[in-house]
Amino acid sequence: QEAPTEESPDDRKDPDSAPERKQETTKKKKKLSLKAARIIAFAAALPVAWALAVMSHRVYGNSAAYTLKLLCTLELLIPIGILDAKYMKIPNKVLLAGLVIFVGFFLYEWLALREGILPLLKEALFGLLLGGGVFLVVGLISRNGLGGGDIKLFSVLGILLTWRGVFNILFFSMLIIAVYAVILLVSKKAKKDTKLPMGPFVTLAMMIAILLGL
Repeated sequence: QEAPTEESPDDRKDPDSAPERKQETTKKKKKLSLKAARIIAFAAALPVAWALAVMSHRVYGNSAAYTLKLLCTLELLIPIGILDAKYMKIPNKVLLAGLVIFVGFFLYEWLALREGILPLLKEALFGLLLGGGVFLVVGLISRNGLGGGDIKLFSVLGILLTWRGVFNILFFSMLIIAVYAVILLVSKKAKKDTKLPMGPFVTLAMMIAILLGL
């Protein structure tokens, strides 16, 4: 009786097998799809962000610098809302762009407008604590009920818009989410543990705050 031959490692696992090639192709398609979605979202955001920012400048008399800050923030938030609604994910690259915008406006307000560096840092710190701090506490209490992207998003909004701006967005976001959640529960389209993307509600909340001049 012949002894059974042992399979070589190459026989047991072929790196070029059809299932692995298919899986790799699927991953590449998802990456390309996400990149395309980002480009489309940013392109779609520009006219909406521009219209709202200009409206706030003309109707409420906001300064040119603050209007530009609103424009840049909306240009970040609208794509975040679109991508979060579709993929349930807030890209870190977009949030990093928010930090770059903050640094740019911070330097402008400090060097060009001659505003004190300590008051600027204090406003940013209070915004960070109110935005990111509140959501961090809620996330810890709810045992990961909130995603890390949501906490980082409100942290960036806090330092960009200071505590006043992020407070308005927090208030309207929670109000809109509560109403939407009740509608879903009453219509039995969702359960109590159903997770909702935060991005779209935050985007809508900021639009409402701008329309109301807050």
